[in-house]
Amino acid sequence: MHAPRVWGERLVVTTTRGSLGGGLLAFGAALACCNAATAQTAPAGGGGSAGGGGGDRFVLDARARATYETNVAGGDDLVAALRRLKQEDTTYTLGATAAFRLPSTKHSLFLTASADFDRHQKNPILDADNYLVTVGGNTLLGVCDVAGTASYSHRLALIQDLTVPVAKNIVDQEFANASVSCGQRGFFAGLNAGYDKLMNDANTSTFIDSTTRNVAASLGYQNKNLGSLSLVGTYSKIEYDDPPSTTPVQSSGVAQSGIGVNYSRKIGNRLSGNAGVNYTWLEPDGIGDSTSSVGATVALAYRATPRMNLALDYTLGNQASTAADATYVRTSAFRFSGDYRLNTRVSLQASVAKSRNDYRGGQALPVLQIRKSDDWTISGGGSVKIGRKVSLTFDASHTDRKADLSQFNYRSDRVSVGITGSF
Repeated sequence: MHAPRVWGERLVVTTTRGSLGGGLLAFGAALACCNAATAQTAPAGGGGSAGGGGGDRFVLDARARATYETNVAGGDDLVAALRRLKQEDTTYTLGATAAFRLPSTKHSLFLTASADFDRHQKNPILDADNYLVTVGGNTLLGVCDVAGTASYSHRLALIQDLTVPVAKNIVDQEFANASVSCGQRGFFAGLNAGYDKLMNDANTSTFIDSTTRNVAASLGYQNKNLGSLSLVGTYSKIEYDDPPSTTPVQSSGVAQSGIGVNYSRKIGNRLSGNAGVNYTWLEPDGIGDSTSSVGATVALAYRATPRMNLALDYTLGNQASTAADATYVRTSAFRFSGDYRLNTRVSLQASVAKSRNDYRGGQALPVLQIRKSDDWTISGGGSVKIGRKVSLTFDASHTDRKADLSQFNYRSDRVSVGITGSF
């Protein structure tokens, strides 16, 4: 993958009151696993984070990018032939992001909208228009912080996430999340609820749509010396839709409950981190026995020098399956990254990431379909600022995948250059 899966990341709503324990609801949301696969809906090319840096209330970013990749088919020659794709290709991307935020002492509101248009030189079947709209905000009510966010995206799934030899899957995703966290004299409590619906246009090819609803509650204590320690309980329910095909659905849904402990602390002025462990119980509605598993989440940030920052992230948990013959997916993701600011105009980034997906439950269909895969990605890049508004970007990455079906084993090298303007 070009980026590791980050399980449940969009359930995190950062609070503005440090006394309420920012990592508290983050871990509670992560415990509400079986959240739809984030990486599945990542843009296939270009992309771009929402603008809005600095103190501007409104920012408009426009970008253009050219990307060359040695294997866009996501497999060997057989998979490329079945997908009717040429392995080498160049992708041209035009995109823009508009970001608006209205900060104040007690309230905040933000709205971002982005669009990216990908066109392929050799594989026009992979051409896609990707959209994302997100709105959210928070407000303080006495000792409580109330926050919410909602988003809609329409995007091409990454080729690595296609578990069968089809070339294209457009994913529509509806997401909503709300949270409340209250704190007094070091004690804090929080409640988080989320909704996530995934719709696949390739659902006639053993892909399946899903709806995930979850809730997490937490209770803890924190101070400057101890840090933040909390107990978190969660419940989530996945419901699968019948695909419009002859593919049998192995499970109509799965319920999961869990309990865990989360700890976060800042050490000095340079190191801060959050770590948690949880134990969960899964109850499938269809084929499959009840099971239990251990999950974990770790996030460390280290300011090595005034110019260099390092970060380490790790997650282990379960999420909704996009394949009709699996009850859920056991996922793990590791990423170590760093960025270095050479001067006010030049910055560099590098990372190494590993992800694993294990489709579990149900009965494997007699088709060419992945049940297990491991991905390693090494990447690096940078940006050079030209004037006040324009930046040149460049990056390169190498991906190595191993799957339980050798036809899906592959290596790919990717190089891209682009230009971004902020207005």
